[in-house]
Amino acid sequence: MVQTVNKYLIDIFLNLNIETLKITTMKKLFFCILLSVLELSHIQAQRLTTGILSGSNFSNIRDDNQTGEWKTKTGSVSGIYFNYAFNRILSVGAEFNYTSLYYQHLDYQNSYYGPWTDPLSFQSNYILLPYYNTQNWNFNFYRFPVYLKLSTPTKLRFEVTAGVFYSLLQQPESTGNNTGSYYPKTDVGSIFSAGFAYPITGKVEVFIQGRYSTGNNEYISMNKGMIGSSELVIGIGYSGIFNKMKTRDAKYSRNDSTDSGFSMKYRSGLNLSGIVVDKHAGSYSQKAGLTSGVALNYSFSKNFSIQTELLFENKGYQLKDSTASHFRYIPNLYPNNSTSYTNATIANTYFTIPALIQLKTSDRLAVYLNTGPYVSSLINAKTTGVQLTEYKNESYSYTKSQTAVHDNIEGTVTPVDWGWIFGGGIQIPLIYDWKLDIEGRYQASWTNLLSIPPSPSSVPEVGSTRSMKNRSVTLLVGLNIPIN
Repeated sequence: MVQTVNKYLIDIFLNLNIETLKITTMKKLFFCILLSVLELSHIQAQRLTTGILSGSNFSNIRDDNQTGEWKTKTGSVSGIYFNYAFNRILSVGAEFNYTSLYYQHLDYQNSYYGPWTDPLSFQSNYILLPYYNTQNWNFNFYRFPVYLKLSTPTKLRFEVTAGVFYSLLQQPESTGNNTGSYYPKTDVGSIFSAGFAYPITGKVEVFIQGRYSTGNNEYISMNKGMIGSSELVIGIGYSGIFNKMKTRDAKYSRNDSTDSGFSMKYRSGLNLSGIVVDKHAGSYSQKAGLTSGVALNYSFSKNFSIQTELLFENKGYQLKDSTASHFRYIPNLYPNNSTSYTNATIANTYFTIPALIQLKTSDRLAVYLNTGPYVSSLINAKTTGVQLTEYKNESYSYTKSQTAVHDNIEGTVTPVDWGWIFGGGIQIPLIYDWKLDIEGRYQASWTNLLSIPPSPSSVPEVGSTRSMKNRSVTLLVGLNIPIN
C-alpha cells in the first residue's frame, strides 16, 4: 500500500504543469528531493491532523519601483488546515484561509525651499524637500495552499514546508491615483514556512510558523507589482480522527555500529556578502546578512555522504560613489552641471538549495569538507539609502536635493542564481547522538546579477557596471540530529 502511494505521488509531482503553476526549477528540484525521503525513509503508520490557525501578515510587494517608498502594513490571516503524515519525517498538507493584505505607497515629489542668497548676482539656493502622495490598496483573498512538510523526529519538532497556493480575490479597495484599476480575480503563487510544533497531549499539538508567500499575477500595474507578504501564525491541531500512528516520543539514539542513514541539521549564522564586477569595483563594498535553514544529510558510510539544504539567505552589497543610479555605477549624464552621490545598501533575499558531497573523518570530533552546486530563487531585492544631487546652471543658479532611497529593484535583478559552494567544519558530540555542527563556507556565483539589455542604449552606459556576480562567506552553527 505504501509503495503504491509513493509511486502515485511521484507521478503527480513529476508531471505537474510547471507553466500553469509557475514553479521554478529550484522548487521542482526541492519537491523531488523531499519525495526521495519518502522512498528511502523507514515508513511507519499514517496520521491525519486537522486544526485551525490564525496570525498576522506584513505586506511586501514584489515590483520594480524606483520612485518612492512602500510602507509595510499589517493584515490578518486565519483558516483551517489538514496534514497527512507518511512517517515521522515527511507529510503533505492542505489549507483553506482568509487573508487580508494591505499595501501603501508613498510617492516622492519635489518642493522648493530657500531664499535668494545673493540677489545682485541672481544666484539662488534651493533645497528640494520630498513630500508624499499616498496610495493604498486593500486586498482580501480566499487562499488554498498545498504543501510538503519536512520535520525532525523529536518531541519539539522543527518543521519546514514548501508548496503552492491558489487564491480568489474578494472586494478590492484602493485610494489615490490607482482608483478604478483592474485587478485579477485569481492568483497562483508559492508559499514557504519554517517553525516549531509541540504535542500537548498524545492527540493535541500547538505550533508557530513564520511564512513567506509570493504571487505571480500583476495587481499594481504602475510598478508591475505582484502580491507578496511575510506571515506569523499560531495554531492548534487534533489528530484523534482516523489516527493510526503511535504517538510515542522519538528515540534519540541509534546503534553506533553503523554510520549510514539520514540526519537532519537546523542551523543559522551570519554571512559577509559582496559582488565581483566588470567595471568600477571601487564603488562597491561588502555587507553583513543572515543565513538560516535546514539540511538533510544521507551517509553512505562513516566518511562519505550527500547533503541538500533549504536556506533563507540575505545577501547584497553597498554602493558609495558619484553615480546617477541607486544600485549600480552609472556616470553622471551632465558632469559639468549636475553631480549625484549615492550612499545605498542593496539587499537581495534568496531561497537557496545546494547539492553537496561531503567527506568526513572517522574521529569522535569529526572534521568534514563539502562541495557542490547550488541554485537560488530571488524573493525580493531592495535598495535603501540616500542620494545627494547638486545642479549648477551657467553660474546663475544652484540647486541641491536629497532623496531618501527606498527602491524595489526586482525587475533589474536576475530571478535565479546558480553557483558553487566550498565549505568545511567540525561536529562536536552532544547527548542523544546529537552533534553541534559548526561550518564555514564560500559561495561563488556563475550568474550575472543584473538583468539589463545586452548593449548600451545611451551615452551614460559607457563606463557603467554591467556585470555583477555574488560572492559570500558564511559561518553556520546548528544541531545535527539522527533520524533513523
